[in-house]
Amino acid sequence: MRVFVTGGTGHSGSFIIPELVAAGHEVTGLARSDTAAAALSALGAKVRRGDLEDLDGLKEAAADSDGVVHVAHRQDLLPSGGLDAVAAAELPVILAYGEALAGTGKPLVAAGSIGSPGNLGRPATEADPALPGGDEYSGTLRVRNVVETAVIGLAERGVRSSVVRIAGIAHSKGLESQRVRQTTRTRLFRRGLRI
Repeated sequence: MRVFVTGGTGHSGSFIIPELVAAGHEVTGLARSDTAAAALSALGAKVRRGDLEDLDGLKEAAADSDGVVHVAHRQDLLPSGGLDAVAAAELPVILAYGEALAGTGKPLVAAGSIGSPGNLGRPATEADPALPGGDEYSGTLRVRNVVETAVIGLAERGVRSSVVRIAGIAHSKGLESQRVRQTTRTRLFRRGLRI
């Protein structure tokens, strides 16, 4: 399977790519810089130069793949616009994937956040729907729910779409990270990509 991965050098992607490669898949990662390109190559991925602002390039890469794993976001927007700006920038990316993958039945697996369902009075799970956002949730993870809703909505357009909500502890490099990595891999691959 040919898999296009964004965020391949990040906290989650740097674990996902080696797992895909080890399973015999051809992985292409998006790289903005020479440093990212070298890191992707070291993980065993092919490199596609570009960034999340190049929607035509993302559509082309998605169309050329058998599936997409999207675990990137615009970190550069956090200092000036916070989570609101990150979510606003990510929505066109998701819609671009939708254009490229519509009617194909190909998988799109996107990262969500375990914190985004809101206060449910119990631990949140992947089975919980994304709650509606709004101005009152500005600056919280809940503003990202518009992205999760868009991903899931692509199923109506013939995209095998899913959201994997990754717990915040996935960003540690210790023993707990290995357990999270296994959980993340299982959910991303078995449920999303079905490989």
